[in-house]
Amino acid sequence: TLAPTAHQVRGILWREIKAIHTSGGLPGRMNQAEWIIGNTLVGIGRSPDDNNPTAIQGYHADEVLVIIDEADGTGDLLFGAAETLVANALSRMLAIGNPDNPGSQFATVCKSDSGWNVITISAFDSPNLTGEEIPYWLKTRLVSKLWVDERKRRWGVGSARYTSKVLGEFPTNVEGALWTVDTLQACHVKASDIPLMERCVVAIDPSGSDEETELGDAQGIMVVGRGTDGHGYAMEDRTAKLSPDGWGRA
Repeated sequence: TLAPTAHQVRGILWREIKAIHTSGGLPGRMNQAEWIIGNTLVGIGRSPDDNNPTAIQGYHADEVLVIIDEADGTGDLLFGAAETLVANALSRMLAIGNPDNPGSQFATVCKSDSGWNVITISAFDSPNLTGEEIPYWLKTRLVSKLWVDERKRRWGVGSARYTSKVLGEFPTNVEGALWTVDTLQACHVKASDIPLMERCVVAIDPSGSDEETELGDAQGIMVVGRGTDGHGYAMEDRTAKLSPDGWGRA
């Protein structure tokens, strides 16, 4: 199993695995992130660096189950490395997470045409909102109707947080962004469709936070410069040099 942090490995998923191991009388022994039967390690929880995908390579068996917990926070490289562990026919992969980041690899595999079996669970599927009879101890642990009503009032039905946290779907807009994802997709064109011009065509990603403002050459889809003071910059033309005299405040 994988998760972004060691705390999530031990305190979330493996806490539940240990409880099931005990109540079910399963074989072997367990610690905070390992399951050992005899002298064989049969289960392990890891939280490797996103930039070190080789840290999880080498685990192979006839039937491998890879579980990515908090998958929305797992980097693309690590996600891709995990997929190589289930290359044989009887192995499987399960990704679990909150749909917060529409640009994540988790969002990609959750698309209808991804080939994955996608299961969406919204707050309205909870027994506390469907009326299904459940034990009281479970009822108190699940999302409540009061919480959903408060999020509707405070966040609004159309907000990104409501879409993610209540509906269990990836938002098409990120709060605080200048453009929404669906708006950008609607006006997307290939660089080859843009006619050549005498003057440089640029695209500027303005930042309203501490992140750098980026400048891209729309004809070449290439970042040619960055501004670090919260302002966008544009080159005067293609012959301008990358010097203070060649830039102008946008």
